[in-house]
Amino acid sequence: MYFPYLRGKQFELLALRELIGLLLDSNKIIPIVEPVKRSTTGLKAAFYKLKDRNIRIQLIINPEIGDLRGNAEYIIEFIEKEHHLCCRQWVRLSVSVKK
Repeated sequence: MYFPYLRGKQFELLALRELIGLLLDSNKIIPIVEPVKRSTTGLKAAFYKLKDRNIRIQLIINPEIGDLRGNAEYIIEFIEKEHHLCCRQWVRLSVSVKK
């Protein structure tokens, strides 16, 4: 299993969308995304592409950096609003543990 950790920045999400075209094995690769920007446009675009390819993701709901640091409520609202994107079959919610 491979769990690439992405900060959810524009270019990381773009790279993730580009890699989807390389026939990723959805049973062996599960991206972990920590959203850091208030804008969810790139996040939604990446989620749609991942969902189309049945690639599961882990979504951090308590980011430690960026605009959303300490703002889990914003991410929870995004999930509730985009519930069709964040169904349990392919999106897992994760909590980042501080060391």
